[in-house]
Amino acid sequence: MVEGMVKEICTNYGELFEIWFEGGASHPDKGAPNVLPIVQKYQPNCLFYHNDQLAEARWGGSESGTVGYPN
Repeated sequence: MVEGMVKEICTNYGELFEIWFEGGASHPDKGAPNVLPIVQKYQPNCLFYHNDQLAEARWGGSESGTVGYPN
């Protein structure tokens, strides 16, 4: 079901800049959906964050929405 939703998002709504899983997509070897190849196939220019396979962006680490110096 998750793989189908990711394919829909990647194919029906234009070019994506970034897709963020908030750690909700682990690794297929751990029983998680295999979403990375779907994103790479249909949105090759899209930044992918994150699962145990790939994290192309970084989180500042603040739930308040602010990031401390020197970040």
